[in-house]
Amino acid sequence: MTVGKYGNTFGALVTKDTFEVFDDFTYAAIDTTNNWIAFKGTTGAAGLAAVVTAPEGKINMTNGAAGDTQDKTVLSGILVAKGSLVSLGPTVFETRVAFSAITGCSWGFGLGDVLANATEVANYTVNSGTVADAAGITNAVSFVFDTDATAALWQACSTNAGTVGNAAVEETLVDVPVVDTYQVLRLEVDAAGNASFYINGILRLTRALAVATTSLLIPYVWGDSAVDAQTACTVSLDYIKFQGTRPSSNA
Repeated sequence: MTVGKYGNTFGALVTKDTFEVFDDFTYAAIDTTNNWIAFKGTTGAAGLAAVVTAPEGKINMTNGAAGDTQDKTVLSGILVAKGSLVSLGPTVFETRVAFSAITGCSWGFGLGDVLANATEVANYTVNSGTVADAAGITNAVSFVFDTDATAALWQACSTNAGTVGNAAVEETLVDVPVVDTYQVLRLEVDAAGNASFYINGILRLTRALAVATTSLLIPYVWGDSAVDAQTACTVSLDYIKFQGTRPSSNA
């Protein structure tokens, strides 16, 4: 099934001009040596683990339910230097996710310019019509589902050179997560920094100049409890695909 301008699901159209990381999470543990950095908060419910018994291979990420700073769980690419430079050409992020619950939680899936770390940073929050990014974010673009939002739907969030693209208004993407049902989330960023958001192969939004052309982006996923209510929610990630454009020179 073709889902965007730059190829299909499951890593199609990798050429001499592109590089790709595709992890189907079929190993006994999350590959924190070559592909990923992962941290979970110390709150009891927060969790992060590979699930090797699932036939599709997946990892489960769980946010805490204490309403504190340790409710988060985060996953990112292993190194920003291994990211995709936007100006070189298309950057693609894709994942297949399913939620155990859609109450009292705040989750995001996309690209950013920071590494996951022990402070478990959530790149974005969407609360009562206001979109905010985290300290340290310079360029990022993400799907966000936050139950504190006015509209409990998937949201589009982005930051270009430190400026949030939709800080004063929510920008919804029609769909809502469905409990225990996988959805495919795909971001495509072109060389000008324009981002297209696809859900289950359907284009829901294109945001002009979502990120700066000079940005170097890596995959970034986070889960947190919401502010108004807290529910321990487990999100299963079936796979992550990350694709960028190779430089023409090794200089």
